[in-house]
Amino acid sequence: MIADKHLIERICQNYGLEPNNMFVEYVLQIYGREPFPHTWTEQDLFEQIRKLIMRYSSGDLQIRLKSREELWHDEREILQTLYTENRKDYTVLVDHLYELEQLLKEADITLPNAHLDF
Repeated sequence: MIADKHLIERICQNYGLEPNNMFVEYVLQIYGREPFPHTWTEQDLFEQIRKLIMRYSSGDLQIRLKSREELWHDEREILQTLYTENRKDYTVLVDHLYELEQLLKEADITLPNAHLDF
């Protein structure tokens, strides 16, 4: 689930806050997209937006909107990290499959079409 302008305004109204456009855009930058590869639940969104509203209402929230370049950079870093993690997992799995293939050969067990090319 993601936040949209209507949801943010509705939550703000529940807490007696008339949100300005900058606050709404700030919340949208954070919760307007799924945090790939994870997801927000409705409860997550309501609670996190409520916390922002409380900080905003008390003057403790410093709002700084990110530029498109900063947003792109953040997304690129996340994707690079995911790629690196998945590549490591892939390497471990390939090594494990190779070991299993060797065990099968040692036990003289053959399976049709079981040769692994990596």
